[in-house]
Amino acid sequence: MFAAIVRFAVTVAAVPLCAEYLDGIKMLDLTNALIVGVILAVIFTVLRPVMRPIFLALENAVEELENAVEELETSVEEVETVVEAVAGSVWPPQVLEEIQHNIGTTAGHVGGHGDRA
Repeated sequence: MFAAIVRFAVTVAAVPLCAEYLDGIKMLDLTNALIVGVILAVIFTVLRPVMRPIFLALENAVEELENAVEELETSVEEVETVVEAVAGSVWPPQVLEEIQHNIGTTAGHVGGHGDRA
C-alpha cells in the first residue's frame, strides 16, 4: 500500500516538476498542473493492476509462439534432410544441382515484392 501511495505522489508531482525544469515547457498555473498530475496518477493507479495480468498473458503467448516456431524450424530441417536423402537416391546429380540452383534463385523472391522497381 505504501508503494502505491508513493507512486501516486510521484506521478502527481511529476507534471509540475517537468513543467518547471524542462526547457520549452511553461507552466501557467500550478493548480492546473497538479490537477493534471492527479488525473494521470488515478489513471496509472487504476490501469496498472489491470494491465499486469494482460501483459503476463501476452508474454506467455509470445513464449508459446517462439516455441512453436522452433518446433517448426526443426521439423523443416528434418523434412529437408529426408528430401535430400530421397532425392539423392532417385535423381542424377545434374538434376539435383539444377534443383538446388532453382531453389537458390527463387529464395530471394519469397515473401514479397520489395526488390521490384
